Amino acid sequence: KKEAMYFYYLYASPILTEDLEESYKPINYHFEMKNIIKIFDDSKQEYNCLFECANEKKFRDALTKQPTILHISSHGYMDEKREYYLHLEEKGVIQKIYQKRLKEILSAFSSKLKNIDLVFVSTCYSQILGKLFLEFGIKNVIYIHGMTPVSDLAAARFSSNFYTEIIRGNSVQEAFNKAQLLLQHDREKQFFHITQCCCSHWHNSKTFCPLKKNKTVGKL
Repeated sequence: KKEAMYFYYLYASPILTEDLEESYKPINYHFEMKNIIKIFDDSKQEYNCLFECANEKKFRDALTKQPTILHISSHGYMDEKREYYLHLEEKGVIQKIYQKRLKEILSAFSSKLKNIDLVFVSTCYSQILGKLFLEFGIKNVIYIHGMTPVSDLAAARFSSNFYTEIIRGNSVQEAFNKAQLLLQHDREKQFFHITQCCCSHWHNSKTFCPLKKNKTVGKL
């Protein structure tokens, strides 16, 4: 009998900054969750899903449990020193986890990571984190290019197409290629666009940045 897939979904969309000000635009993780659950239900295959709000403890718990697939949906940013950090969430407040700390956490679980088949890092600019997962022995990792923001809708549509192909028995590479083609089709049909934000490049905080107005610069 085929072993049930164990899918672990971590999400973070904090509503407050560290200074208790209003946070960044929320992530529509409910939409993505709903799509993924429907894909698994429709497949009639046996699976286990766990959806949890991500703080550092839950992130460590996820690594301990060694799921078949670990999916991380949150905001990711680059600071002025080109340091990547992941936005996790602690009681509704942003919990910034910088790449140095992420590396320390992964190092502590290095003996377990090789048992995870796939990590999907659905955050803007997540290339650094994706490469850390590869460095510590994850077999397959999907991440966003280091200079690329991504819209909620694009991320959700890609993940839905990707997991549909995985459930059908395609390899990770085959599923990735097909999901990418379908996303390209969406872009050509102009189903959505993305905006470039000022964290896609680096400058002194006092420097004027015209992109802070969220000027649209292209389609995804």
